[in-house]
Amino acid sequence: MDGNKRRQAIIDILKNSLQPVSGTYLAKTLQVSRQVIVQDIALLRAGDYDIYSTHKGYVLNTSTVTFEVKETGDIQTATMFNTKPLEDVPNTSKKTDIFYTVGTIITLIGISILAIYFKKNKTLG
Repeated sequence: MDGNKRRQAIIDILKNSLQPVSGTYLAKTLQVSRQVIVQDIALLRAGDYDIYSTHKGYVLNTSTVTFEVKETGDIQTATMFNTKPLEDVPNTSKKTDIFYTVGTIITLIGISILAIYFKKNKTLG
């Protein structure tokens, strides 16, 4: 299989996959080395394909929207992705705020108790 057909096969595999595809899997499936896959992915990225790497493998972003903004006369490009994260990351900001608040209150109470204790011991001794 020549390079162009192999790279098209990589795109087809990534398009049809619901999960990240490992480089090892691609190499075994296409009967080439892992390094050839890495080089092919680099060539595809340099072209029109938005492929990103995760710790679980390669993912093809098929819902990329690119546009240009010409307010200042300079060409600026922006790319938006309409994809869900591969793994849901819980929003813990609200939960940790409560722990900081409770921790601060407990610390202030502890400092107040220590201050009262030392004040009483100084006046008695």
